[in-house]
Amino acid sequence: MKKLLSTIMALVMLLSLVSMAVATEGEGTENVAVQSNGVYEVTEAAQLVWAAENYTGVVKLMKDVEVEDTVIVTATITLDMNGKKLFNTTEIWNDSTDNKWSLVSVRENGDLTITGNGTFDAMANDVYAIDLFDDGVRCTIENGTFNGNISAVYVHDGQLIVNGGTFSVKQTASNGDGYRYTLNCLDASFKDGSAQIIVNGGSFYKYNPAASISENPAAAFSRCDVVQSGDYYNVTAPVAMIGEKGYATLAAAVADVPTDGTETTITLLKDAAGDGVVVKGGNNVVFDFDGHTYTLKGKAVGSEN
Repeated sequence: MKKLLSTIMALVMLLSLVSMAVATEGEGTENVAVQSNGVYEVTEAAQLVWAAENYTGVVKLMKDVEVEDTVIVTATITLDMNGKKLFNTTEIWNDSTDNKWSLVSVRENGDLTITGNGTFDAMANDVYAIDLFDDGVRCTIENGTFNGNISAVYVHDGQLIVNGGTFSVKQTASNGDGYRYTLNCLDASFKDGSAQIIVNGGSFYKYNPAASISENPAAAFSRCDVVQSGDYYNVTAPVAMIGEKGYATLAAAVADVPTDGTETTITLLKDAAGDGVVVKGGNNVVFDFDGHTYTLKGKAVGSEN
């Protein structure tokens, strides 16, 4: 009996220690514990705000979350939307002091990846869905729906990579094409290269990312084929990649290789066919066919036939 009692007391003490550890780990997180699989599960805005600044890893929405202020991402996180919605019903926009422009803003050293086919739904006539604020930050969108105002995503500084998703705006820009800023960079940052947008996939309402008139002259945010279907411009999957940037053809990728001798790897993503490609003087190209086949079906290099 004494042995049994001792065992029970030991178990109680162990459970108390576990509870204390969870409480410490979750301090300031509105009592949400980090799960054993490393996924931080969010059910309300305060938890998302804490995780965006303090957690590293996967943050998963367990229900729709309404925010009353911009969620600022300064950590490295993957936001698994889990089919849920992030939205606002009260005004967030504050341009005068805090630069609160969006539902979510990536700042400082933030690195945000968005997956899980959820929805960012900004209240009409208010904020963008997402903005990137500081030089060196990064946001990668794999999928989901992004509804903003004037812009769905705005890049003040940093790098936006779009691999998928559906993008639209509720409030359109005045004068000219009202959808022209669906994806947009700060002009000065785009010109000096500190703001970048790369589009490898996705569907865009009344906006063509391969000829974005958000910039002057128009910017080719996408080097992939873009097919218009009704009011949507759909970016087809790339044939080849250089780093994070996709290309519609192997020739287009080769044409983008720098001529200063920088080693550049072009990866073929699927079997493809086309003309022979020309490697120019100063190009230092590594072709990674990754098990795929490139079939010459057009002109060979140096041939007119």
